[in-house]
Amino acid sequence: MVKRALDYLSSLRLTIFLLILISGASLLGTLIVQNKSPQEYLEIYGPTVSTLLWVTGAIDLYHSWYFQLLLGLLSLNLIVCSLDRLPRTWRRLRNEQKQFPAHLPEKSRFYDRREVPASLEPATAALTQTLQKKFSHFQSRSVEKDQLFFVARGSLSLLGPYFTHLSILVIITGALIGSFFGFKGWLPLFVGEVSDQVRNPRTGEKIPLPFSIRCDDFQVEMYEASNQPKDYKSRLAVLQDGKEVMQKEIEVNHPLRYRGISFYQASYGSDPVVRLVAVKVADGATLGSDVALGQALSIAGTDLSYALVDYQSNLVGMGMDMGPTITVEKRQDDQTLQSFKLFQRFPNFDRERRDQYLLQFHSVSEKKWTGLQVAKDPGVPVIWAGCGLMMLGIYFSFFIFHRRIWVRLRPAGEGKLTLEIFGQTRKAEGMFEKQIKILGQTLAQEIKASPGRG
Repeated sequence: MVKRALDYLSSLRLTIFLLILISGASLLGTLIVQNKSPQEYLEIYGPTVSTLLWVTGAIDLYHSWYFQLLLGLLSLNLIVCSLDRLPRTWRRLRNEQKQFPAHLPEKSRFYDRREVPASLEPATAALTQTLQKKFSHFQSRSVEKDQLFFVARGSLSLLGPYFTHLSILVIITGALIGSFFGFKGWLPLFVGEVSDQVRNPRTGEKIPLPFSIRCDDFQVEMYEASNQPKDYKSRLAVLQDGKEVMQKEIEVNHPLRYRGISFYQASYGSDPVVRLVAVKVADGATLGSDVALGQALSIAGTDLSYALVDYQSNLVGMGMDMGPTITVEKRQDDQTLQSFKLFQRFPNFDRERRDQYLLQFHSVSEKKWTGLQVAKDPGVPVIWAGCGLMMLGIYFSFFIFHRRIWVRLRPAGEGKLTLEIFGQTRKAEGMFEKQIKILGQTLAQEIKASPGRG
């Protein structure tokens, strides 16, 4: 039972089946938009399909449990397969260098036979010297009156599949490291704005950064004919402990990288920026700030803040146009205490709230922001190492040819010898057949030129 299970786990059939499933899942991950907000999925796919995608984890397919299970099964398949076959391959590799093969491939299709006028001893010496020059390492032995030589070349090609298996395991390990210890986030920044955190686009979770990032400039270049964006770029600065340590202008496919975190130019847009003023009712002291959606006006010396959560360019209500309108939340210790509206046309409307601070909506302007995709993937160096191993495995498998060559000298009577060459290979057979013929011709010439022949 155990042997049957191990045989199945090491089978090529299971490998092909898993590769088909992984390829299909990867195709779905390409076709289905990944890591967007719930609202975006509703807009793209509608409520039924978006709910199905959310429940099945297809919105973050490469981090889903079933995709990682497939990778785990493929890893197990490669490990069992390699452990099952590697000991035999290793023994064969070692034996080729130390032991003369027990059987001569008499019926090999790679064969060359020549009659040469020479005696056995000087011919053997000539062959030994020639083979030493051509192959550096070979084995020889005498069997009755015959003199045999054996050469193995390209034995490392036997290890090619194992390097390839190992490379896939290393790449999968790197991918899992990135999955568990890395992140992908979204960061919109206005010019001059500084942030030390990014947002998970799917869950909305805030991910802290070990430094701050500041946008110093943002530019968009348009095509004249279509008014479509031709190029857009941002000049970013990295702040570590309040000090600028790095600055770089980024554009599409040219990110900023610092401490293993990459900032890619992904998009751009514009948002309303509201001039919000708080007037302290007790003494008339004022505090004002330009606030964008999601930002807040904090009251110095207190734990109070007023966050801008919505903007409407023209609110229509009670049979009249109310003009630009904002929704503000009063917060204390990150807890929402109250939500209310302010109107630009009616600066004293907030008096009805009878709060210690009178909030006023003074003005609004459109301000461009740059959209940065932020990624940390500590598994990338491991993946590159796996790619290097894969290139090595491919080189061993396809560019190094495993060849085995036997040379036999046999007395043929009347001062003559029969020179026979046998070969074995599974690759580049046409080229190998020519090499056997050329080797036979070369060895025959060396024997004829040897001193003491005949």
